[in-house]
Amino acid sequence: MTIGSYSFYSKDININKYNAFKAKAEQIRDYKNCLSQEISGNLFKYLEMSKFDMVKMFGNSSTPLLTSKDLIYSVELQKVVEDVLTCYSNKFDAIKNKMSFKIQKDFKVFYYKRKSGRNKKSDIRDFELTKRSTPLSKVMSYLAKYGFKGSTKHLVKKLEDVDIKDSQLKFYLEVLRYLEKFGEERLLALAIAKRENILKRYNRPIIFNSLSYRSAIRTKAPLLQEHKGFTNAMVVINSMYSRDTLKANAEFKTKNKMIVPVNFHSKHHGSLDDFTSKEYTVCIEDKRIRFIATKEVERNYATDKESFYGVDVNLRHNLFSTSTNKTVDFDRKLLKKYCNFLRIIDAKKPEERTKGEVRLFKLWQRRIEVMIKAKCAKLVNDAISQDKDHIVMEDLGLFVKNFGSSNEFEGIKISRLGRLLGISNLKNIISSICEKKGVQLTIIPSYYTSQLCSSCGHISRENRKSQEKFICENCGDSRNADFNASINIALIGEHEVHDPKLIKRNDSTGWFSAVFKTKYQIADRLENIVLKEAFQRSRLQLVPA
Repeated sequence: MTIGSYSFYSKDININKYNAFKAKAEQIRDYKNCLSQEISGNLFKYLEMSKFDMVKMFGNSSTPLLTSKDLIYSVELQKVVEDVLTCYSNKFDAIKNKMSFKIQKDFKVFYYKRKSGRNKKSDIRDFELTKRSTPLSKVMSYLAKYGFKGSTKHLVKKLEDVDIKDSQLKFYLEVLRYLEKFGEERLLALAIAKRENILKRYNRPIIFNSLSYRSAIRTKAPLLQEHKGFTNAMVVINSMYSRDTLKANAEFKTKNKMIVPVNFHSKHHGSLDDFTSKEYTVCIEDKRIRFIATKEVERNYATDKESFYGVDVNLRHNLFSTSTNKTVDFDRKLLKKYCNFLRIIDAKKPEERTKGEVRLFKLWQRRIEVMIKAKCAKLVNDAISQDKDHIVMEDLGLFVKNFGSSNEFEGIKISRLGRLLGISNLKNIISSICEKKGVQLTIIPSYYTSQLCSSCGHISRENRKSQEKFICENCGDSRNADFNASINIALIGEHEVHDPKLIKRNDSTGWFSAVFKTKYQIADRLENIVLKEAFQRSRLQLVPA
């Protein structure tokens, strides 16, 4: 069993209720940005602080960063701190990783395995440097993370602690030995210099713009309830005001509940009784509110779904290109109108934009979101119509990086087009649709799918003669470049499902998704599996010789 999220949209919401939700969302957003400024300005202070201590410090009404206490109550403050820390977790991990001192362990050189074009067999293709820790590098890493002037005296005092663990005792003695050998001043100068350079690189605060927040109900009654007065369902939540405000102001005492009618469809949402969680998310949209509730859903990996359907995602010619030589394109006229509107508001500073332009911008975002969801649904339906029950896609997390500008959309960068269309979120949208349609989804690494020859296994940028054409410089195999990529995706996915090396079972979804591997490990794996008999048999079914 996994947790599924479902959206419930407000229906004919009263303007006063809408404004109350919006005011709370704005206050929470401002508090997130205030907390983000505090963390980014004192990264070293909060780097090693536990989530419990952070919540204790900032997740209650006594926090000095909170300017107004009318709308937010303690549970929401705690969730704000958790959300901000989640956003900073990658930054903290990167800082800790870069503070570590390591030396070279190995230097691997990768060679071409076959003659191709300008390259001969055994020519150098690339290299990979790996590092390792030593006793001295571990000491330097410790000083970079925790060192300060007077560390020697501090460690001597720590050694007097009778409850100190053997492993800690051994390490502290090692640190003292090196401090004595090379001098505290010398080692600290190197460690602190590295620390300050890294902290300076990461001291920009994360900016929160979205009007959304997490909360929880405090009553025994469920969040979602059926009601005779409403055709569908309603959301019953706590007052918009904090408990202290309700006690202090008699006029708010009657406002201990907020009832909002929402759209409910049994085919999509299932039974309301299944939504037993007390927690929910509120997203403020233009003239409506979206409530996100969760329930347990079944999502198991089915071993009998092996009719694979490869999908290549790109923006230049189409949105989706499939291994059955079908394409699903996005609405280019709609996106072109959106880009024309963006050029108008891009020319203005944010404070110069009118309320109408801000409202129209949100409307355009919703139009694009609806269009993309419709195209994803069409893709899944096309797969089902061709008797395919297992879709394979690339991991699109880094899809929109390092692309040029688009001539079709008058200079808008491809990277921005990717963000406008939400390319990195496509796998989540398709996953949700696949779950409802009974189709399985596997995510593979995105490297080399457009440069790989599925016939001979040769990988080279030179194989991609143009954006439209793929011609292998080794064996001469030729076809449309997008179609070739979708074939590779389907074949790689099929092989990896049977013998997983580049993917693993995801605990949250029950399906396969890509795991971290270096580009060189991926290239080596792909070049080897292409030549296997099972791979070539599957290839001939997709591309007859």
